[in-house]
Amino acid sequence: MPKLLRSSETAGCGATIELENGEVVYVSIAQTGVLVRRWDMNGGLIKSLLSNFFGTKLYNESSVYQNAQTARALSLMYPEQASPLGFKNPVLAAFSNAIWHCASAAEVCAVLNEALAMAPELGEEANRAVPQRTFSKSDEKIVSDLADLMAKGDTKPDAFYDVAVLPHPKEDILLAIEREILRETSDARVEWLAVGAMFLPSFQEGIGPKPLSWFGVDLAELQRSTPDLKEQAKVLAQNPDRERAEQFLTVMKIESDQIQARIDAALRLREARKRQVRTAPLPRDAVPHSPPLTNPIPAAVPGRSRAPAPALREQLLFDKAGKAIIRPDDLLPVIVGYSNAALRTLGISEDEAIRRTEHGDGGRFALESLVRTLKDARTYPEASYYAKFHTDEDGEIDSIHHGWCFDSFAMVNGHEVSLLQGLRFADTIDGVLSAFFASAILPTIGAYWHGLYDRDYQIVETPKELNELIFGGTLKEASGDTQGILRTPLGLRIQKVDGTTQCICLCYSETEGILDIGCTISADGQAYEAVRTVLREPEGRTLY
Repeated sequence: MPKLLRSSETAGCGATIELENGEVVYVSIAQTGVLVRRWDMNGGLIKSLLSNFFGTKLYNESSVYQNAQTARALSLMYPEQASPLGFKNPVLAAFSNAIWHCASAAEVCAVLNEALAMAPELGEEANRAVPQRTFSKSDEKIVSDLADLMAKGDTKPDAFYDVAVLPHPKEDILLAIEREILRETSDARVEWLAVGAMFLPSFQEGIGPKPLSWFGVDLAELQRSTPDLKEQAKVLAQNPDRERAEQFLTVMKIESDQIQARIDAALRLREARKRQVRTAPLPRDAVPHSPPLTNPIPAAVPGRSRAPAPALREQLLFDKAGKAIIRPDDLLPVIVGYSNAALRTLGISEDEAIRRTEHGDGGRFALESLVRTLKDARTYPEASYYAKFHTDEDGEIDSIHHGWCFDSFAMVNGHEVSLLQGLRFADTIDGVLSAFFASAILPTIGAYWHGLYDRDYQIVETPKELNELIFGGTLKEASGDTQGILRTPLGLRIQKVDGTTQCICLCYSETEGILDIGCTISADGQAYEAVRTVLREPEGRTLY
């Protein structure tokens, strides 16, 4: 736990805080501005005193207005004040409280310097957000210019380049990346931003116009010009740039560690921002996104799962009417990812289907890899998961030449049950998406020809697609409320009913028309088979 070493609001306004990792941070609040330093207390009295005046600056801002903005953002990010920090000065209270919640000095640096950039997303007034939008545009330009440099391919991964090659000063690029990480909503782009930051240590002062290989010589050129391995080793050992390259490698290692610490701090801060944004009051009829998970998924049976359950990401949050929606942009990428994983197992050719049924093991396909892919899904201990060709009421597989489809199962304690009975899903966004896929989408994977009966539906993605289905002459007017269907939100509609979670999605089937398809998840996390409700019939059924 952090410690408040000393503080004062009379003889100088400031506080000295020891973080959990042992680093000490000093914050000074004055009319001339706010200064935050890392205080090295491990080098004796003289060094400790000097570090108070000359230590690493983590935050240094003289603008009173900007410091007030930063304090406002920090108070919104960390609304719960630590009990030892009962300061009357609001700026000191906000800064010290933010420092208290940081794990390291690097995180303090990221939190304080990026707090103002986060103010618009943390509930700042619109007029205060205007300068940040301009700032955001400049950050996007800086990051875009770095991406262009990386995409050109003119820089090698095993060479140093002069900082003049960069399109902007290195520190400006790093700060832009940190701010972009904080405001970016796409996890995939955040990963790219983190990779881009680790591109920077290859650019150093004093390299000059000619790149410097990490080994002192270009290995590819050496291999072309000197085929003999012994001669190559000799050239590597005696090349005049070897010592210079080793010096830059040492600098690069130190800088890489520093940048990684800053990026890690920005990533943690991004998660903290997301949590704080979700706790803000929601406007009426708002559809909330990504609240934090507070209750773990219930165990399927006593004991530990055979494989560790994935990290529980986000708990569902509902509006006053008990409803939430996962929009197509959030729903479809997850469904596509799971579908691709399923197709790797179930997307087989007719020849393979015949071999499996007539000469093989009856068409049993292991689904272990798919089950491990499903996020926030808990397995039974020692259970196995698999799919088999669908059979008729007599247990017979129909002619495989006319098409096939799969049913999915779990073997639990020696008993074969449906796949859904062998899984439990968390009450999170990821858990609901996994349950909806396993219940409503997985049965359509690997279905072919006659096997598509009752399994040929597709998610309606856009209002344009819905309009074309209704007014393009493909559906009957006899049944269904046209305006009601057009008003139906696209995406996964979720509602809490008597302790259960109901998930419904608008789909289109060539044999059934427009329909709602959905599943129910019980309070203990079990999902049930999808139920289809026809909203509008097609003009004519497709014959297979």
